[in-house]
Amino acid sequence: MFKKLRNKFLILNMTLISVLLISAFALVLAVSVRNADRELENMVRRNIFAEDEGRMRGDRDPGLSFKPRGDIAEPPRDSENESRPDMIENVSLRLDSDWNILEKRSPIEYSDSFYTQVISGAKEKYSGEPTTRYIKTENGYYKYMLSAYQNELGETNYFLNLAGAEAQISMLKNLTLTLSAVLLAALMLVFFISLFFANRAIRPIKEAWDKQNRFIADASHELKTPLTTINTNADVLLAHGDSTINSEKKWLMYIKDEAARMAELTRDLLYLARMDCGADDGTELTEISFSQAVESVILTYEAVIYEKNLSFTDEVEDDVYILGDESRIKQLVLILLDNAVKYTETGEEISLSLKKTEGKARLTVRNSCDNPLDDEKIFDRFYREDESRARSAGGYGLGLAIAKSITELHKGSIKLANLPGAAEFTAEIPLSR
Repeated sequence: MFKKLRNKFLILNMTLISVLLISAFALVLAVSVRNADRELENMVRRNIFAEDEGRMRGDRDPGLSFKPRGDIAEPPRDSENESRPDMIENVSLRLDSDWNILEKRSPIEYSDSFYTQVISGAKEKYSGEPTTRYIKTENGYYKYMLSAYQNELGETNYFLNLAGAEAQISMLKNLTLTLSAVLLAALMLVFFISLFFANRAIRPIKEAWDKQNRFIADASHELKTPLTTINTNADVLLAHGDSTINSEKKWLMYIKDEAARMAELTRDLLYLARMDCGADDGTELTEISFSQAVESVILTYEAVIYEKNLSFTDEVEDDVYILGDESRIKQLVLILLDNAVKYTETGEEISLSLKKTEGKARLTVRNSCDNPLDDEKIFDRFYREDESRARSAGGYGLGLAIAKSITELHKGSIKLANLPGAAEFTAEIPLSR
């Protein structure tokens, strides 16, 4: 499923970028073609204008109406074409009414078949108006302009001017090949970049999906145990139909205990679900005494610590105030303290401290621990470092996940530090004053 989703994302991304790149390169090529065509257009027109200008000035002999004087033999030079040696590649022809060559001007000598081919092609396309077209000859591609005029004798003559287009065509071919190579390389680079980011974008979704499936499986497993116990005890009660309630009170208490466990688990799951969705669970943050909340939890838990014969020390700084919900803060302290008591061997040490530091209230709970804990997974739901010990202690693996949610609700953070022979949980919440 995720592979298909990644491929769809990749295809969509590649399609959009490919369209943009191809459009950009096509625009560059189109502009280049237009500029090359305009350059050739100016070349063929400039010759005609020069000849017309010379003819109108009377710079030609009456009997030789086309042959230019020396100052007209080359196109007019100006700052634009001063360094344009390709201008002399133009070929100019004057034709009579029967399309025979009267005069010709060319920097090199072409074959008669070249002129015949050019004139034949131009004549075939001529419609009576000045015509500008491309023609392929034995010497390559040329652009020509054909126009008619009346000479001094009233006869119809034709001007046929050609400009070699091979340089422009070669440039456009090279440009096309270059753009194609660049486009191919760019698309390959974009593909690998898109693949990298597609995998990176899909990873959180896959992790969330895996966590959800694991969460559902773990929740189902945890609910299955008390449901099985309830169902078994109910069967026992049904088998003793003639017994009184008092005689079967033991089985009813089992059912009641398991129902309470299910209610607690369901409450914790709902709380975590609300925190995930960012839903308002009615918690109002007001200024409370973090110090008093910690001391009240210690008082209620001293009996449990004494019963397990643990060494307990505490250091609670006075007047530590935060913006929070007192019941949630007490739950946070209780979870950390309860976690320490459950996983500390008899006779070992537990310490708790609450201090002000760098504008934050720092709550630290440390307990003896021989093996280092997994600081990356310890706050995951249903995670147990020691599966057998956790079940015997009666935990679901949700306590530290809830502690993390409570800390984040109060705009704080919680972390685990593995110390030599000890595990230390530290929760920091901003001070209110």
